[in-house]
Amino acid sequence: MLRLRGGHECGPAATMASLFGDPVIASGKGVEVKQSALDEVVLGIKSAAAARNQTIPPQQLMGIESKMLDRLIQIQLLLQNPRRRQGHRRGQGRVATDQFAGPAGSQAAFDRQLKAVGMTPTELRTKITQEATATATLTRELNVIVTDAEVTNFYAAHPTDFEQPEMVHVRHILLLTWIR
Repeated sequence: MLRLRGGHECGPAATMASLFGDPVIASGKGVEVKQSALDEVVLGIKSAAAARNQTIPPQQLMGIESKMLDRLIQIQLLLQNPRRRQGHRRGQGRVATDQFAGPAGSQAAFDRQLKAVGMTPTELRTKITQEATATATLTRELNVIVTDAEVTNFYAAHPTDFEQPEMVHVRHILLLTWIR
């Protein structure tokens, strides 16, 4: 976290934007996604992987960036819907942040994780509320409701769609044995 004159803190995305600018990477009617927004989401994904002692291969990261850009655009489009407030429930952001804080172990650990990705609890609540509103709008507009049984049946009927290619290849396994 960078501290600016006057004591203001500046997160990783804001630091990058101050150094290199913050270009618009996607725009359209009522939609504008800046590089910093995508960087923030991707940083959060990388941080979550690092917290689990995992790394994301570069080719997989490119796919993630593309999907996250699509999602950012979708959210902005769905939030433009004039009837979107019908799908919004007050307090949804707070409930969701409480659910995220649980696995962190403590509120202090959760706050440290948020600070590591340059986000405040308020910003997280805002993002969660936007996501929930966009999802509710999409569900209402498309009038599609998927049950748990339908998800299970789809998964069972399409197992190859969920397979991942081999990620590790072992050439040699050394076993030490003790002879007495």
